[in-house]
Amino acid sequence: MSEPVLVALVQLFSILAAASQRVVSGEAKKVLGSYLRQHLNTHELEEYLKLYDELVGFHQSGEAGPISSDEVASNITTISKKISRSLQQKERLVVMFDATSSEEIRPASPD
Repeated sequence: MSEPVLVALVQLFSILAAASQRVVSGEAKKVLGSYLRQHLNTHELEEYLKLYDELVGFHQSGEAGPISSDEVASNITTISKKISRSLQQKERLVVMFDATSSEEIRPASPD
């Protein structure tokens, strides 16, 4: 997977995590790490997770306060469009399938 797409995915996760509670931030990092581990070596994985931490911190400590839901929606739309333009149709399906098949993000089954 190309670097711009990986950076965009890290940005998406960091925006969502920053807009949520700290517990979600940790869970988002686990999901992101699990996904990136499939595509990167250990050194690259550490670099992208460091970028994630920096971006979460940036979004949580903005001068105007925490990121608003409008900013979240706008940023997600912008980044998603960038990802979409960068990927061919087959690659889009792979990203979507990989993301939705991750064990960490599957909804809990009702007991």
